[in-house]
Amino acid sequence: MRKSLHILLTVLILLILTGCQGSLNMESEMLKTEKVCLKVEGRLIYEYNPATDQLGFNKTTCQFRAGSDNMGDYFVATFAERPVRKGQSVEVTLQWTENNTVVRKKRDMKVEKLSDNGYVWLWYRKEGIGAVVRFLE
Repeated sequence: MRKSLHILLTVLILLILTGCQGSLNMESEMLKTEKVCLKVEGRLIYEYNPATDQLGFNKTTCQFRAGSDNMGDYFVATFAERPVRKGQSVEVTLQWTENNTVVRKKRDMKVEKLSDNGYVWLWYRKEGIGAVVRFLE
């Protein structure tokens, strides 16, 4: 009985650690990218292509938009407040297209990184959602 319990606890701990490691790997990979994009559970949902896509930012609504010229594929992030520092938690309403379906999620995302030229890297660990946006001035 004790041996079974010990084995069960060991397996549970390994499963938890493996899940956390996967999330950390995705986050690490996300921070390396220098492109506007959205990833969910390691899958690239949207990546900005300057030849075919457009970017926009509305200061009044604090809304970032990226999408194909015909808006068939897009990614929108509306912020409750503008991210200004690493480690900040900010409420973000995300909306994107995936398999001809519009997906919408409201999450408190963590600011992982900011750049001098307006890029912001955001992460929501529980669902493995990572986004890189650019605040255009």
